[in-house]
Order: sequence, then C-alpha cells, then structure tokens
Amino acid sequence: MTGKCIHLEGRAVLALTGEDRLTFLEGLITRGIKHIGQDAWVYAGLLTPQGKYLHDFFLREESETLLLDCAESQAATLTRKLMMYRLRSKVDIAQTDRQVFAHLGVEDGPYVDPRLATMGARSLDGDPTGTMADYNAHRLRLGVPDGPDDFLQDKTLWLETNADVLGGVDFDKGCYVGQEITARMRYRGKVRRRLIPIKAEQPIPAHTPIHLGERQVGDTRSTIEATDGALGLANLRVEDLEKGPLRAGNVELSPWVPDWLAPAITPDESAAHGT
Repeated sequence: MTGKCIHLEGRAVLALTGEDRLTFLEGLITRGIKHIGQDAWVYAGLLTPQGKYLHDFFLREESETLLLDCAESQAATLTRKLMMYRLRSKVDIAQTDRQVFAHLGVEDGPYVDPRLATMGARSLDGDPTGTMADYNAHRLRLGVPDGPDDFLQDKTLWLETNADVLGGVDFDKGCYVGQEITARMRYRGKVRRRLIPIKAEQPIPAHTPIHLGERQVGDTRSTIEATDGALGLANLRVEDLEKGPLRAGNVELSPWVPDWLAPAITPDESAAHGT
C-alpha cells in the first residue's frame, strides 16, 4: 500500500470565509485554531454540551479561507449547526466541490494526517492509484477510527473515540462546547470505554453486540475482510479486555492495543497488548 493515492469517497469540503472565521470556530471546537497554518491539518470535533460526538473534521487555512474536510453525509447538518451558532459573527459557510485524497506511505512533510503520521498525508488533489478498500485496510491495521463509521452521534463520548491520543482535543485551550465533561473525564481518568482494534478468523458484521459470557460489553463498529482474517474496531469496556474470550455472535474476537494507544490504557483499565 505504500505510495498509494486514494480518493476518499464520502468526504466533503466546506469553506469558511470572513474576518471572524477563526475566532468563531475557536470557541466551538475541541482544538485551538487561532494560529492555524496553511501547511498542516488540524483534527477536531464539535460536541454536544454533554461532551458527546456530533461531528469530526480536519481543518487548514488556504488564502484566507478556512477549509473543513468532513464526512459528506454530515456536511449539510454540520453547516446548519455552524450557522445556528454564527449569530453576529462575520463568517460565511459554503460547501465546495473539492475532493479529499489520502497518500499512504507519506509520513512527514506538509499535510500529514494529524491523528497519526503512519496514516499518511491528506490533500485536496491527487491522482488515485488505490481504492477505499486499501484505505480502510490501512487504517484498521493501525487501529485508527474514521468518523461516522465508528462514532455514534450524540451517544459516543469524545474521549471514547481515542481523540485524546489522536490529537483531537486540546486540554489547554479556552472554552468550547462540551469542554466540562471532556476535561473531567480526562483529569479523573474515567474513560471507561474506548474504540479497540479487533481481529477474528471469520467475518464480523458491523454493529454486532459483543459479549463476555452472558454479559454485553460492547459492539463492533467498522469491519473488513482481509487476507489474514477479519479486522475491525469495537466499542469496548477496557476493564473487560483480559477477563476472558469476547464473542460477536458465534465469532470469537481478539482485541489488541496498538502502541500509540497503549499509554492511554492505564494498568487498572486492564490493558491488552498485541498486534
């Protein structure tokens, strides 16, 4: 997969213009952008007041325009939500016809994925040489979630998405929607659920309940079939990772914690390591 360029189907690009575009968004989202540059992306989320996921996106400046790379399925609702917050701010929001591309194998330089360098780079132009199947296999081998495929709107807490490890939250910035709950979870060390990579020898349907014995402890999210078995992500209680075999229907799952996530799984959260 190294060196492949992939058109990220299902992404849209919004353009925010106007002199208040940065200060307007700064007060809403989970990352600071007052000093955002034109040679790098920022990953951020827009949350409910209860700290739950509504939208996640990538941001960068280009010619006094703030570009926002988001899920196409959410572009219209995100635009309406931002317009609701706009009030008297001098900012205009419009969807563009620009496309988003991933460049696998590029781990430094401009536009590297801000979540994890090994994810490659993101750009708004490219000549595709790979497919979305290549992209999803790449990210799931790394254990990286992908927005609406893995997060549930108004249900998934932002830190349960591993956003604290993937650069999706700035704990030193000013206020934003959902900050109180997000900060409290972090400082009290109470992220009881996380998105954990899983493997299995058989296909795993998405959104299948996961059981530990008779007790449901989570559910599967995005999944794929790979040459060496099924790969996916699961929303799991971290304290249950090492208590016994986990099953999704009749399929036994093998959860594992990638190196980038391991520091966030504290000893009392019962870390499970592997590849």
